[in-house]
Amino acid sequence: MTIAGVAGCMALLLVGFGLNDSIKSMTGNQFEKVWHFAGTAGINSEATRAEKRQSLAEVNTMNGVTEYLQTYRSMLYTDANGEEKTAYVIVPQDTSRMADYVNLSSRDGKHLCYG
Repeated sequence: MTIAGVAGCMALLLVGFGLNDSIKSMTGNQFEKVWHFAGTAGINSEATRAEKRQSLAEVNTMNGVTEYLQTYRSMLYTDANGEEKTAYVIVPQDTSRMADYVNLSSRDGKHLCYG
């Protein structure tokens, strides 16, 4: 019984370290290779033009903010093989600058263009 308990604990440790390594490598790719921005700020879509301009002016005065790209983001739901999936659609105000913030590429490393 003791041997089975020790073997089970060792198996759990190995699985835990494997998951830890997998998650760390995935987040490294996400935040270093795909996304090239440090934060996002949301503005209510029902805000008036003056309120939106005021919010953008406040963002410009924050420490560390050197530039920004305005986007419209919407969440949608889709059905994939009988399973509901969530996706975000992001529409940049200036598509020519999108590559400065997000790098999209296929699994084989080919860069995907925007627009």
